[in-house]
Amino acid sequence: MLVVLFIIYSSNLRCYLKQMEEGGQLQLDEHRRNRGMFNNIICSVLFYLFAIYYFFETFVNWDDLTTCFKRETVVNCLYLIYLHFANSKRPTATVDIFQILLVLWIIEGYNKADEDVDALCLNTGDTVFLQVTNWVFEFLLWFYTAMTFCMIVLIVFIIIYSIVELFYLQPRRRARQGLTPAELSKLEKVEFKKGELDAESNLDTCSICLEEFVENQVLLQLPVCRHNFHENCVQEWLNLNSVCPYCRSDIRQNLREVSDNSNVQQA
Repeated sequence: MLVVLFIIYSSNLRCYLKQMEEGGQLQLDEHRRNRGMFNNIICSVLFYLFAIYYFFETFVNWDDLTTCFKRETVVNCLYLIYLHFANSKRPTATVDIFQILLVLWIIEGYNKADEDVDALCLNTGDTVFLQVTNWVFEFLLWFYTAMTFCMIVLIVFIIIYSIVELFYLQPRRRARQGLTPAELSKLEKVEFKKGELDAESNLDTCSICLEEFVENQVLLQLPVCRHNFHENCVQEWLNLNSVCPYCRSDIRQNLREVSDNSNVQQA
């Protein structure tokens, strides 16, 4: 069989060299397609040859197998059938990984329990079929374990990133984005009264231009924190940011709180 495959591959290689001598991108593309089909055919042939060999050996040696090897051969045979019919593009393909891993670890658990009772339960000896059976099962076990671990790490990373995105990155991006005209229209304008300054808003100076407010001067007051600014000074800031330039409180959030409190009082 290997000789036949080597002859076919050598013939294919000679055709490729001949096309390269003739030149032309069309010939090169055609060869690549043919080579891809050839490789797929070789892989399929090898897979089916191994599957036929394994099913045949399982049927012939079934009565001589220990309980542990019977479990492993059944799992290996079912997995070969799964590979034939599986479609990696199915939405449930990811779930299959966890299901296969669960079955593999259950079988591994039973085998370990039986091995404690009978140390020769998994003894392969010099039998090639038993060695192949044990090797395939152990490969599947650790391959799917590693794949599941990587998927769990990926899921944890996605969850952590989503939390950081929701509670840290998005607020920072929103803070760097200015208020909309509708939000700006909700900001209150007040007349400055020096005698009416309270503990929550004890500013008598615009923190942007550092000029003192004049009595009865119309100022723009931000919600909740109640910090006052010259409208012309704070307007440019609010076009680029949505936080108070003095205390850094979220103006957009404060506007929502004021609106909610107003709705509750009206109700």
